[in-house]
Amino acid sequence: DFTPVRASRLVRRLILRNDELAQTVLRQLDTYCLAQLMEALREEKSPTIQARLIAFTGELVGIDDPLDLRASAEVQEATVSRWLRWWDQRYERYSTVTGLSRLTGAFTETRYFRWTRDLVTLDFGVSTRDNRPILEKLAARLPVTLLLSFLALLTAYLMAIPLGIASAVRRGGPFDRITSVVMFVVYALPAFWVAMLALRYLGGTGHLDLFPAQGLTSPGAEAWPWWKQLLDMAHHLVLPVFCLSYISMAMLTRYQRVGMIQVINRDFMRTARAKGLSQTQVILRHGLRNGVIPVVTMLGLQIPYLVSGSVVVELIFGIPGVGIETFEAICAHDRPWLMAAVTVTAILTMVGTVASDVVYAIIDPRIAPGRRAGWRL
Repeated sequence: DFTPVRASRLVRRLILRNDELAQTVLRQLDTYCLAQLMEALREEKSPTIQARLIAFTGELVGIDDPLDLRASAEVQEATVSRWLRWWDQRYERYSTVTGLSRLTGAFTETRYFRWTRDLVTLDFGVSTRDNRPILEKLAARLPVTLLLSFLALLTAYLMAIPLGIASAVRRGGPFDRITSVVMFVVYALPAFWVAMLALRYLGGTGHLDLFPAQGLTSPGAEAWPWWKQLLDMAHHLVLPVFCLSYISMAMLTRYQRVGMIQVINRDFMRTARAKGLSQTQVILRHGLRNGVIPVVTMLGLQIPYLVSGSVVVELIFGIPGVGIETFEAICAHDRPWLMAAVTVTAILTMVGTVASDVVYAIIDPRIAPGRRAGWRL
């Protein structure tokens, strides 16, 4: 006697009137009506109706996880999410797919398709650690990590490009040799060790006490004027930004040096010198645009490092960002949050790669879209 249409009609009667006859027939259908019950649970927003559907479903499948109408809205949403997640994991066991649905189901009824659908709708699920929606937690913590990573990336480039140019211009001299040794040593220093040293000697533990040790703002900063809050946040960010940027700065300095060395002896550089331009004008006006290309190419590859490095930096300096939340999720085996963090990092990497290509085209218009190299005989 089972048909999906009949089961949907009985579930509708259960929702509207809590009909005893509908409940009796649905009990006879047993798990054949689970698809209709869970679809109604996904669509209904009333806690009373959701509690009714969950209670009846729990009776059919033997799971005791009711929806408490006296609980807070967050706890109720977590209960509904647990049931929907349970259903997504067992959908194939209780569903009948025939006809055209059987053909399309080969694509739509897969974990990858459902993951992609949730990604497009920004539905990352609920954290198993505190039962909060992951999208809500990302909205609160991602801007902090993005600010920290952006400042670290900006600092690394602002320091690496001048140092790389100066080393290339003075190639083989004392400045170049000292800079090379220092950059190799700096690149080899682990970030957690440097952060701990900075925290001990510069972070207010009885030594120099130059910078705040923890957090992004000082206690009571909410009542300060906006400019004072901005200065206070900048003061708190000095040590974290330095600890997150120095490795990128050391690596980018070497890339900038190599790129500039390849440009210095080109014909157009000698022509510019022959025209009477000073060394500074030749470097900045003609050489920099071509010599900076290797560094620009590394822009997209720096983002995964900065996001992963923020785990250690945020943990040590007590910054409430994605990094410290990811560390706690690893300890608690919070798989939904880890999946969301990896996905967001991948998206940011793609954005960074596209941005580097755009900057690359601005620096070198020959590779801009629509331009083709001409052949000459």
